[in-house]
Amino acid sequence: MAFRDIRIAGKLAIVLGGAGAVLIAALLVLFLQARTQMFADKTDNARQLVAQAMAVLEANQALAQSGQLSEEQARAAALAAIGRMRHGDGDYFWIQDAAARIVLHPIKPELNGKDMSTFKDDGGTPIFVEFARLAAGKDGGELRYVWPKPGSTAPQPKIAHVRQFAQWQWIVGTGVYVDDVERAFLQNLLTQGGIILGALALAGFAMLLVIRASITRPVAELQEVMRRVAEQRDLTLHTGATAGDEIGRAGRAFDHLMDALRDSFTSIVSSSGQLAGASQQLAAAAVQVRDSSESQSESAASMSAAVEEMTVSIAHVSENTAQVRELGELSYKQELDGSRSVH
Repeated sequence: MAFRDIRIAGKLAIVLGGAGAVLIAALLVLFLQARTQMFADKTDNARQLVAQAMAVLEANQALAQSGQLSEEQARAAALAAIGRMRHGDGDYFWIQDAAARIVLHPIKPELNGKDMSTFKDDGGTPIFVEFARLAAGKDGGELRYVWPKPGSTAPQPKIAHVRQFAQWQWIVGTGVYVDDVERAFLQNLLTQGGIILGALALAGFAMLLVIRASITRPVAELQEVMRRVAEQRDLTLHTGATAGDEIGRAGRAFDHLMDALRDSFTSIVSSSGQLAGASQQLAAAAVQVRDSSESQSESAASMSAAVEEMTVSIAHVSENTAQVRELGELSYKQELDGSRSVH
């Protein structure tokens, strides 16, 4: 079905649904951006913490350079200081070398001195090899991986920042667990997102009610009046529209059209009556003309008969005159003959 064939209510529902989907997508993007920002804050926090540990290493290396401590004493002091450092919820620092051998791991001391180049986290990432690779950069680098929290064996998502302390060929790093970021993201998504979605649903429902009252119902009423006019041929029907919107103006225009059509038909009926009267007069005149024609025909017939009679009379007179002339001629001839006999 084409979009233009869908009813107005359906079209409006599609438009509102599309707008709601766009808003939901926008909200999801905002929540994801907030989640990304929280990860960025965690990463920045890890970077600053590593900078503090680097400051401890630099301070002890400076003591060794100044001769106040031997290099071995300086390294031991640095390891002891960094091993005691904590942040967050029991988070710690570790030190390794470029060959992925652990120099210091305060939570799992059994890893100290152990080669971890073949170790992989539950995601399959050789994290200590990656730490060595990232630390070779100018400002170090960050890595996401999974690692158990202190006192637990279940791996949790974590972000680590590592940097290289070139003077002693050590790599110092720390990680911050980000499971709280995921929890906060889901909590915000469910609570704030639910509130926003509920508000959108209520607003959409209210909008549908307004649309139904101001658009769908008036259009249906206008359509019903048009249907009744078409079926009943009743030009006195009106929509009675009073609204100032397009539908109200369309209803009033329809009412004006009905009035104009009714006036036109009234005028046509009146003109038809006048035309009927004129037709009757014309018919009467035609009858008179016919009657006059018949009288004239009768008069012409009478005149023709009189003419015929006159013609007959003239013929008779002519015959009588000829006889008289013949008699006259005969009498004259006889008189001449009588005169001759006397003489």
